[in-house]
Amino acid sequence: MAGLSVEPCLYDFLKENECKLYKEKNRMVACVFVDFKMLPEFVGIVGSYSFEEGGIAVFMKADYIAIELNDFFEGLGQSVVDYKSVFDNYDWQHNYESLKEEYGEEYPDVFG
Repeated sequence: MAGLSVEPCLYDFLKENECKLYKEKNRMVACVFVDFKMLPEFVGIVGSYSFEEGGIAVFMKADYIAIELNDFFEGLGQSVVDYKSVFDNYDWQHNYESLKEEYGEEYPDVFG
């Protein structure tokens, strides 16, 4: 059984920035909205190596970018569930069944 654990610097950054959950095809996706001026801090936390090779896909808006977090979580041996408290309750409840389907066996204490 996986335990809930987070990378402290990433967790603090996510708590200070808007995070959202949404379902894409058959998986839950977590993303964070990062203001352009905060991008160097984010890169410093996740490491510049995360952007090497093919880079990462983002959605760019006028004054921020939306960055998918799943690969970062997985690279740390974690998941969306470990970072549950960075998402607002509405987002979590709205996606609860999909989250339970995807992560329920790994996190029975959360979805029991």
